[in-house]
Amino acid sequence: MAARTEDCPNQSRRSFLGRVSSILFGLSSFITAGAFVRVGQVIAGQPADKPRISPGEPRDERPKRAYELRHAAAENDKTLPVVTPCQLGKTGNAAEASLPDFIGSYSKGLPCDELGQVNKLAYRVYLSALASGKPEDFEKIPMGGHSLLSNPRAAYSYNLDAMDSAQVPIASHPEFTSAEIAAEAVELYWMTLLRDQPFSTYDSSEEIADAPTGLQMSLEEMSAATGVERDRIKELEGFGIVCSHGPEGGRYYDGDDYVTLSIVKDFLRFGIEPRHLTMYKHFAERESSFFEALVAPTLRQKNPDARRAATQTLGELTTTSRKFKQALLRNALREHLSGV
Repeated sequence: MAARTEDCPNQSRRSFLGRVSSILFGLSSFITAGAFVRVGQVIAGQPADKPRISPGEPRDERPKRAYELRHAAAENDKTLPVVTPCQLGKTGNAAEASLPDFIGSYSKGLPCDELGQVNKLAYRVYLSALASGKPEDFEKIPMGGHSLLSNPRAAYSYNLDAMDSAQVPIASHPEFTSAEIAAEAVELYWMTLLRDQPFSTYDSSEEIADAPTGLQMSLEEMSAATGVERDRIKELEGFGIVCSHGPEGGRYYDGDDYVTLSIVKDFLRFGIEPRHLTMYKHFAERESSFFEALVAPTLRQKNPDARRAATQTLGELTTTSRKFKQALLRNALREHLSGV
């Protein structure tokens, strides 16, 4: 086989694969160029049904045509506005000035103390580098370990295709003391408490049904945390579904209201109005009075053991009631839920 390859070098496996690769590459280039020309025609304002380059056109005309297409695309991108945070209604979250020791600012990779607070001198060097944009200033930034900053000068680079990155709007991050951050914090803490809870038990879990204790949120914060509009919350409060607490000028909603609104939000998606939910409220009041009457004799004993027993009984009754109502409702809708 070796002698045959030397006698007929054009028939070797390597040369054969080389020719095939060249053919495939040329074909793909031809197809890609054709697609590019079609797109370029639209950008340059020429009819799409008129080819830019005819098969018989001289080869030296192609670079010129490519330049025209790119130039037309660049001219089009140049007319697009540069959108700043101010145009989006924000001027920055001012976290560096309003919070002490840069605790609300991005400082990943910089040296920090045992509490995770960034070294202030290192952070100021970091800010100076961002202000100058010079490579040598970025080299001066002290790092807290072996990791490096990922693409720290990306904002100073220019793309050679499509619009400039400065023309893509990005809003400022919410302030640390804003309702948006408070809502995210509640969600994250709640997720932490339920990290070991299977999704399949969300509708029957006692842990999920329990309200987060000690929670106090303003109307704006509760709206941001639950996704229920402020006017809807006030309307629900008018029907007694939720209830604000505290003195005038300092009213707040607690953990029970948070859980209630998180559930009510799903009702509202189906067009159910707050007034329709009063039937659940009335039944809950009647049911609670009935359960209180059942444990009243135990509570009259006035000792800690009796109170614990009454609390446990109420918890068991609540769980049994929930399951019973689910069974009754499913039985009443059996005709429509037969395939579910």
